[in-house]
Amino acid sequence: MKYVITIIVVFAISCTSKKGVFYSEMNKTVVVKYEKNKLVLYTGNSKDHSAYLIYDVTAKADKSKKELHISAWQAPKKENKDRFEIDIQKLGISDIQDYKIIWLDPDGKSTNLQLEKNQ
Repeated sequence: MKYVITIIVVFAISCTSKKGVFYSEMNKTVVVKYEKNKLVLYTGNSKDHSAYLIYDVTAKADKSKKELHISAWQAPKKENKDRFEIDIQKLGISDIQDYKIIWLDPDGKSTNLQLEKNQ
């Protein structure tokens, strides 16, 4: 009996772990703005996995290619967030206008994001 319970617990945990976010699964287009020296992303949650909520967005700069790669993580039972800030100066980027902003899916597929003009 202990063996069966252990398998059920392991299976349940593995099914609810964090997972990467595919751009195509979000329920709205990602909006990217530049505000107060930070890149701000407004995201939607998964239309495929309604129990999963995006809770973290990460960014990595490829300075040689002038690309900023954005990835996101989702999991159940996380705080619902749809606004994420990225301090680009901490990534060594002085002018975001020089960079292409790319959403990177877990499988490596990329989607170009457009930086909205400040009004």
